[in-house]
Amino acid sequence: MPDLKGLGPTYDVVRYGLASIVLVVGLSATHLWLPDTRPRSWDVVPGIAATLVLWLAGASLYGEFLANMTHLKSTYAGLAGILTALIFLQISAAIFIFGAELNAALRRQKQPIGKAQEVVSGPVDRELLSASQL
Repeated sequence: MPDLKGLGPTYDVVRYGLASIVLVVGLSATHLWLPDTRPRSWDVVPGIAATLVLWLAGASLYGEFLANMTHLKSTYAGLAGILTALIFLQISAAIFIFGAELNAALRRQKQPIGKAQEVVSGPVDRELLSASQL
């Protein structure tokens, strides 16, 4: 099928375009709904952009690594597919957390100096809180 070789660049553009659209929609939803505060849409754009670029680059590099790795299947046999999926998910999670941390750092940087957020985990004992303030 020599006629299909010319479609390679078109296929890549469509593939990366669709992946980018799906990622932007999913990342927008998670970056807007998951934080404890409700950020404005414009405030999450840097984290989404960083996550999108890093994820596309990481996925491409990991795909090239797997294409050139010849002994993976012979080393891990039936677990090779599971191993590659777990590593890909770990890379994706690290990139997603980086984007979220970037948004959080930018949000903290924009806060006025005297307006630091107080973060309390778990139930608060009002007696201990008032005793510690004395």
